[in-house]
Amino acid sequence: MLIQLLFHIETLIASYFLWQGVYVFTRAFRGDSRHWVSRVDYNTSFATILVAVFMFGVNMEFVSQTSTEYIAWLKLTWWALPLGLGFWFRTIILLPQPEQKQIKVPIWKNGLSIILILWGLSFAPINWFSVLVTN
Repeated sequence: MLIQLLFHIETLIASYFLWQGVYVFTRAFRGDSRHWVSRVDYNTSFATILVAVFMFGVNMEFVSQTSTEYIAWLKLTWWALPLGLGFWFRTIILLPQPEQKQIKVPIWKNGLSIILILWGLSFAPINWFSVLVTN
């Protein structure tokens, strides 16, 4: 009973994150002509969708029959969290301060956010961290 309740709660939270990300992404097409890399709405939607993917993989613990099946789901979805954190950091540095009219991001913050996104992207094909998950 408790396991089913936790499964439904986590599914609800992951679904909300997915819906929120898709909602923000579909509203991002209006008005602004800047490139998607420098827009807060695109970066926010990417971050929330990736967190939803990760939460889906974690949620599979409750429906997996064996631990190896659960580990297989983790291998497929765990990389979304570091990539989502990179996009979330990018969102935070792109938010303007109340007194700013233009967003001026320092070069070191821009570079750090791109490094974090590339760091998250590198985990998916390399699959380095998932070996640590299974051991």
